[in-house]
Amino acid sequence: MRISSHVISTFPLIILTYAFTKSVQCVLGVSITLLVDTVHWLEFWHDNGLEFKLKKFFTFCNQGACNRFFLLLHSYELLILLFVLYRKAFFSLFWLGMILGLSLHLLLDYLNIFLVRHYKWYSFILFFFTFRLFYRFKREAIDRRIGPVGVASHAQTG
Repeated sequence: MRISSHVISTFPLIILTYAFTKSVQCVLGVSITLLVDTVHWLEFWHDNGLEFKLKKFFTFCNQGACNRFFLLLHSYELLILLFVLYRKAFFSLFWLGMILGLSLHLLLDYLNIFLVRHYKWYSFILFFFTFRLFYRFKREAIDRRIGPVGVASHAQTG
């Protein structure tokens, strides 16, 4: 999903979060999840070398042109950790906000790969860090498992 779309879709969640919780901590937690996409720099650098050209980076991200799916902060395992922090740590509303924001982020990313990029319906498994680790983050191998039916993988076409 386009990074700008994540930003736009998070603002209604921020407003709803504040309306229901009246908590600045919770709103801050939701807002911080906008930083989840900064890890796409790892994929960009892996494929392009250590460059800092924002336009090229955004084009790379918006086209889904990576050879590896590192996605370090896009994971159900992180959601589990956040839930434990919500239940056990201080600032529980902050952690709740992060859970809400990350859940929305993962849902939107799943809808994008399923509806727009035509990955298989069970492509939600991409958001298990352990799944990506099993395939050593290699997009070609992951695409063979959950990628679009009848479409060559990015590594073969791009």
